[in-house]
Amino acid sequence: MRSVLLINENTESLYLLKSFLRKEGYKVYSSHRIMEGFFKAQYKLPDLIMVNLDNTDSSKYNFIRKVRSDVKLADTFIVVISSKKDELSKVIAFELGCDDYVTEPLCYNEVLARIKALLRYSKKAISFPS
Repeated sequence: MRSVLLINENTESLYLLKSFLRKEGYKVYSSHRIMEGFFKAQYKLPDLIMVNLDNTDSSKYNFIRKVRSDVKLADTFIVVISSKKDELSKVIAFELGCDDYVTEPLCYNEVLARIKALLRYSKKAISFPS
């Protein structure tokens, strides 16, 4: 069973997305705090992390760097959720290492399709001929 870690300070949004993904057959872990989420990721080793980066707190952007520099998590997919739709916010998130960027309000079927698309390809399984 594929697993997803949701990190979102908004309790209602977290609960709704968590319920939806569980109904779709995913094992879902969650956290309301960024550092707690990072430690949970290290322990649970999810296939994908969805993190809400709405607030301008730089620790959230540092979260992406920490995940990418952690040996156990470096190949974990990261999807950023944000209400920020401007190009700069998206570019920063991608340059820091996220794999996808979804804007709020969320369309759950689109989120599901994006998760399935990412998980279709395991980063560990991709190898290129020399």
